[in-house]
Amino acid sequence: MGYQVSRGLRVVLLVAPIAFLLGAGSATADYAAPTAAAVRAAGQVPGTSAFTYVPLPDNAPPVTMHKDEEDQSVLMTGDFGMRPGETHRVIDQLDVRIPSGAGTEVDNKIICKDQSGNEVNQVSSGTNLGAGVNGSNAYQWNVSMLITNATQTGEIYSCQIVTYARSSHTGVMDVLPPAPGQTTYGTWLKFSSDNEAGAQEWSFFTPSCPPEDSTGICEYIGGSGRSSAANLVGLDWRAGYDATTFDAVATFQITDCWAHFGGLFGGTDACAPNDRGDGIFGQSSAEGETWLEVDQLSPDGSVCAVNRAYSEESTNGQIQLSESYYDSDNQHHLPLYYELSAPVDPLCGGSRLFRLDLHIGWTAGNPVKLDGGNINVINSVRGFTRFVPDVIGLTQAQADGAIEAAGLTTFPPEYIASTAPVGTVLDENSPAGTIEPAGSPVELTLSLGYATVPNVVGDPVARADAAIRSAGLTPTINSSVSNCVHPGIVLGQTPPGGTQVAPGSTVGIGITVCTR
Repeated sequence: MGYQVSRGLRVVLLVAPIAFLLGAGSATADYAAPTAAAVRAAGQVPGTSAFTYVPLPDNAPPVTMHKDEEDQSVLMTGDFGMRPGETHRVIDQLDVRIPSGAGTEVDNKIICKDQSGNEVNQVSSGTNLGAGVNGSNAYQWNVSMLITNATQTGEIYSCQIVTYARSSHTGVMDVLPPAPGQTTYGTWLKFSSDNEAGAQEWSFFTPSCPPEDSTGICEYIGGSGRSSAANLVGLDWRAGYDATTFDAVATFQITDCWAHFGGLFGGTDACAPNDRGDGIFGQSSAEGETWLEVDQLSPDGSVCAVNRAYSEESTNGQIQLSESYYDSDNQHHLPLYYELSAPVDPLCGGSRLFRLDLHIGWTAGNPVKLDGGNINVINSVRGFTRFVPDVIGLTQAQADGAIEAAGLTTFPPEYIASTAPVGTVLDENSPAGTIEPAGSPVELTLSLGYATVPNVVGDPVARADAAIRSAGLTPTINSSVSNCVHPGIVLGQTPPGGTQVAPGSTVGIGITVCTR
């Protein structure tokens, strides 16, 4: 099993999942394998998923913050066209600086509309910040979603970065533009330049969970009597027949359920009273671990390759990846963002099926409310494709030639004992007829032939040794018994005579010895 490093890696045992509702998934049409004629047709163009990048203008005005008001501000707009049935990915980044002492709540949202002004999709990741959280007043967030043109005509779509900043007092929030050529920092919007065939998106939510949970029906983890983790599992996605790399992006928001002295002096009303913790004057927190995992499966459903990415967090105005999260009471809402790019492994038995899991765990502090979020995944790099030839029954040299002639590459083979002649191809990965990107490796399983274990029980040890070696096997003495009547006679053997084993295998014998 492979383990793909994606922005840092550590193996962690998954705790038991809790129930969590999966929202309705939206997907483009099945990205099915083409016919043989289509694969051989000229003009098949591979490529990398490209994006049109729109930076925030340098002269963008700051956002005015008003006490207890949530007036939305449109920061910037990007337009793009889509043909019928096409899907594009839209991603933003909001980079802001908040004045000290502002106690500001900020929302980051993308809203997309068609050319008639009708909203077609939106995604949001908000947070509630006190001044100086994490030692800095600079923060950065990202959100992402898919847009599909379901009409019968081409459409021009317009997507906006929308925000508001509600503060404890009137002031301004600076929205920072990127430096020329810079995408790590600064505010920007980008969208796919071409159709993302085979892309898929899922949304997660707790049913009827209001922003201020007075009903107690929202989902929580952590604290007394609750599960310590949520695993949003069972999301299956199939990579395209020509995909060599995929990209998965996820956003999820959680809430720290804090209370003053068990709620006697207030606390958050975003969580139900019985689901709050016991912070003192808002100085407690919620802590845990989180990651996005996209596992490639073998044809039998077992895991073939593991790909994992950790969430981004903004500290001192800088972005770093962390397996753990820390949500303080004065931050309250915490948006989690994950980006994962990994190869499609061609040595998974021809399977291109992936299973997605968004893990959110709790380790200490107040309970955590699961607000919701989304995941989307695209085929990010595509290549020319080739059919894997049928080489079973051929010699290794013949198989290697056929594989290379097909535009694929050979891989160091595996060897197993078999009744087939030595060097005969017994199996191939991927199977014959599978469509793989050009240059993909094909792993062969070759026959070692077999050797028959001779029956040496009752033979003198010298004769037994010679018989075992003549059969192409290796003798070893694994036990002895004191017997001065017939010393040096074989009393038993493992494996027994007549067994077929790989050449060179060890045959253990027990002999008699005289110790007087």
